[in-house]
Amino acid sequence: MGLLSKCMKKIDLLNLEWSKNERDAHSVAPIVLELRERNFDCITGDIFSYIYYLMHYRPKVLLLTSFQGAKINHEVCSFAHSIGVKVITLIAEGNIRESAIEQMTWGHNDEKQLYFHKMLLWSQRSEKLIHKHFPELLGKTTVVGGVGFDRYKRLEFLSKKIFLKEINCLVNYKKIIGLAGWGFDKVHDTEFYFKNEKSIIANFQKGQKELHQKDFNLIQRHMYNIVKSNQDVLFILRPHPGLTDYYYDEFKKLKNLPNVYYSKPRECPFSTSDLISVSDLWGGYETTTCLEAWLLGKDTFLINPSGSDFNRDATYKGSLIVSNELDLERLIRATDLSLEFDGSENIKRQRNKIISDVIGFDDGENYLRAANEIEPVLLSIKDNPNYQSTVLLKKIGFFKLLKNIIRNINFFNNFRGLRLIEQNQIEGYVELYDKSSKKSKL
Repeated sequence: MGLLSKCMKKIDLLNLEWSKNERDAHSVAPIVLELRERNFDCITGDIFSYIYYLMHYRPKVLLLTSFQGAKINHEVCSFAHSIGVKVITLIAEGNIRESAIEQMTWGHNDEKQLYFHKMLLWSQRSEKLIHKHFPELLGKTTVVGGVGFDRYKRLEFLSKKIFLKEINCLVNYKKIIGLAGWGFDKVHDTEFYFKNEKSIIANFQKGQKELHQKDFNLIQRHMYNIVKSNQDVLFILRPHPGLTDYYYDEFKKLKNLPNVYYSKPRECPFSTSDLISVSDLWGGYETTTCLEAWLLGKDTFLINPSGSDFNRDATYKGSLIVSNELDLERLIRATDLSLEFDGSENIKRQRNKIISDVIGFDDGENYLRAANEIEPVLLSIKDNPNYQSTVLLKKIGFFKLLKNIIRNINFFNNFRGLRLIEQNQIEGYVELYDKSSKKSKL
């Protein structure tokens, strides 16, 4: 949509996101669709093209799924605020942990600039924690729920039959077990670790890094033995989407086994939600996708060879914890999974509490709450920002402009191994939700 629009158009809302990011796209697309249905002019695009969009449009509001994410998210929000654009941000990692409260609240905003007009949070629990530690954010936050989780109420997901047909599976497997990967690259001597060492260690208990390093080797061994000994089970393996060094992919030794479907993020045609949908059981080492599995009616388990006593997301309490091959084998071979889980009523109670504490609401209407917060802001702004493109370019500076131009050339991005620029990603998801809404009204 963006690159074909007229120059210097005044619009209501500009949304910029990273390409190939399913999670963020699901979080923002329903909001954009709802605001358009309320007759607001909304444009979406790639975050690395922000200079182009700010030059060609004069948005009243810049909407991002998370200013806390990458460094460029912070830079774009700060820059937009400096030229008179109001910034409204969601939060990608909305399940705030007190042990990591500063990083999860401020991200790369080290100076804690209050450049956003409003931050839309997932839950009351998270808001209370943020206000406890950062009282200056009182009045700057509103709880709307986790918008990205609305999809489990609004969209249809892949069936097992269609999935097996699309991957040309000829084996009659007894069940499908799905496993989500963890970012073990952040606990080994990788470039990612050294760049983020301070924030990583700050979020760990004493000895936790070494525990994860040990578990990386153990989980590889356990899973290899389990997959090899259960040839009548299909294992779906989904590495962590943020993994930067695939040497630390815990599934690397398994991906070529005959009863494995290896789903590499950004290359696999199926979404994580679809993979959960076709699985009889979903698990991993440590993964918040377990919450998504509960919303799809799936039971979940976590493989923690060294036990579960480490600083982690609270969602682990809603999953069955297995620590050795014997227990994992029993779980995989169980003919009635309900017996494995129904025996622990505490897990069921924990899930209900976690869903409330983490995503706030599971009624599929979080996008409406978000739109209801954004609409009055748009209506309150009488005039669009009035800045000249020449002033904007001067403010950016020659070297940053040159760097941005190069980053927007996909030939160089492909050569450098960077994500390709994708202007229409959000529009594809907007269309998905639009079709779903029309279908539900039939």
